[in-house]
Amino acid sequence: MRDTADQIIVYRDNDDIIENSSKKDLEIDQKVPGLPITIYFPSGGKFVADDESADLSEDSKSLVSAIEKNKYFLYFGIFLIPAMIYIFSTAIFPYTSLKIAETIPYEMKQMITAQFLKTNDGLIKNQSNLTNERKQNITKMFHQGITQLNLKTENYNLIFISSDESGANAFALPDGTIILTDDLVNLYEGDDDLLLSVLLHEVGHVANNHGLTLVIRSIGTVMILNYIIGDISALSDLIITSSAFFLQLSFSREMETDADYYSLSKLIEINKDPNLIARALEKLSIYTEDDGDIVTSYLSSHPITKDRISSISNAIKK
Repeated sequence: MRDTADQIIVYRDNDDIIENSSKKDLEIDQKVPGLPITIYFPSGGKFVADDESADLSEDSKSLVSAIEKNKYFLYFGIFLIPAMIYIFSTAIFPYTSLKIAETIPYEMKQMITAQFLKTNDGLIKNQSNLTNERKQNITKMFHQGITQLNLKTENYNLIFISSDESGANAFALPDGTIILTDDLVNLYEGDDDLLLSVLLHEVGHVANNHGLTLVIRSIGTVMILNYIIGDISALSDLIITSSAFFLQLSFSREMETDADYYSLSKLIEINKDPNLIARALEKLSIYTEDDGDIVTSYLSSHPITKDRISSISNAIKK
């Protein structure tokens, strides 16, 4: 093949001309890096170049081609792409995940919770060793606080379990169901207000859709695409089938702070000592340090730091 200023000529091995046509009469595929160029002649003939680097297309002067050939564009891309990924993962995606979580109706949250309990029935079957009277008193105390906050008691259910592996632990499911262990209850034996402050912290996670937000983040782009195109059925199925993620969640410091402040504000609202949540976290922190053999504890999903406790104390002073 010979490429002149305005002609393309294709020869046989014996130098006989097969095709000879003006470039303006040709149809030339856009060049794709790594693939040979293809030329279509007016006669119906097609020529595929042996050399993958050959580029006879009119768009060889296009922006894409310019980027491919300009090293400065390449260097720019090397820095731009990681920056875009960072911005998306740290700002855009977390914000979008939260907004999606806020639109999920309560009925779907109930379905997600039901699926979680079904999937983790082995955990729930670890029946509590607390007396029925003790469990009833705690539930009554909790629902009294919920009622004072003008929340619906039927939307908040306590499940008590006994679990050596979980230690002193509690975690909230999307519909307001809160699972708490005997060890957590026993830790605050004799001071139910401390336990109430922790339960209100869990209510804060529910109110702010923290668990759902983390699940949506873990599912990723597929979730956002379903949300954008309005495929609610696929969206709900995806979340429900991913409900097992709740056992693996670790709330961010920001989420923990939000839940701490929620508990703090609600304690004040029902005329309780706002220092309760800080005292509860301090006691829980000491317990965890003393029981280092516990693999899964409250700290695994609710990181406790001195900064958190200090932040609560400072907020009370203000």
